[in-house]
Amino acid sequence: MSIRQSTTPVMRERESPAIRRPALANPTAGDAILLSGSQQNEHNLIPFIGVEGIGEAVSDYLESELDGPGQQLDERMAQAESCSGCGASALAAFVAGREGPLAVVRAGHLNLDQSATFGSPDQPVYLIVDGINTNQPLTLTVYGTLVVTGGLNANNLHEGLAAASEHQYRVRAVNGAVAGDWSPYILIYTLPAAPGHLQAAAAGSTRIELSWDPVPGAIL
Repeated sequence: MSIRQSTTPVMRERESPAIRRPALANPTAGDAILLSGSQQNEHNLIPFIGVEGIGEAVSDYLESELDGPGQQLDERMAQAESCSGCGASALAAFVAGREGPLAVVRAGHLNLDQSATFGSPDQPVYLIVDGINTNQPLTLTVYGTLVVTGGLNANNLHEGLAAASEHQYRVRAVNGAVAGDWSPYILIYTLPAAPGHLQAAAAGSTRIELSWDPVPGAIL
């Protein structure tokens, strides 16, 4: 004969210690909340005080910061003295002949084949040009502000390349001792499959001509 005996545990109810939590804002009830930093979830959100009109104030500030450069350019263009058709040398002389604390000058497209300087420490300039074209390595120095409304165009000519060959190119911006990051490589083959980039130079060889433009209207 076998006897099996089982015991049923007795569960005594205990009161859980009170957990003190900060009073939480209730967005569903219309409470306004200002978030600062990152919050893991709404349960851990610490209480904030709603500030009347803060959204409109922040919006107005951001809009003024974004609209500022454009408004300044419109004002400068309205008061600019024209040097339309001026080459680099004539434009430099025109700027040097201006009077006042700041020369504001508007010019057309500049074709540069050598380094140029506009303005001076004693005569700063707000120079607006429609575009700049060059196919030479050069230095452009502007004492003041340079606005290129139509874009900056640079060209590089690589001649004497073997036919059916592969070449990689990349570009970066350089301002004195400060250099930007290199762009991704551009892979180009010397095959007549990219009109506008390849030109026949001689029998059995080709040349690659590259050009690139930054964003029009850049303020440098």
